[in-house]
Amino acid sequence: MDALVATQSRLEELVINEPAHQITRSDGLFIRRESGPRRDEPLATLTVRMLSRNVDTIDALVDEIGAPSRSALCAAALRAYLVG
Repeated sequence: MDALVATQSRLEELVINEPAHQITRSDGLFIRRESGPRRDEPLATLTVRMLSRNVDTIDALVDEIGAPSRSALCAAALRAYLVG
């Protein structure tokens, strides 16, 4: 939550520039998603328990920013927050 607060004014930019952000393209018939660059290290799932009102706030940010998911939004904010 601290990372989301600290990067709130830049969230849209951070999500768009996130390496794992999926890009949608069309081949003329189908719409396909392309993942960002592959990582050398596999990803793992982390469950975080928080108040439902905070989850609702994160969901509202996802909608406002147009992030592909809660995870993408939080990962972009956390990466920027930790890097500096």
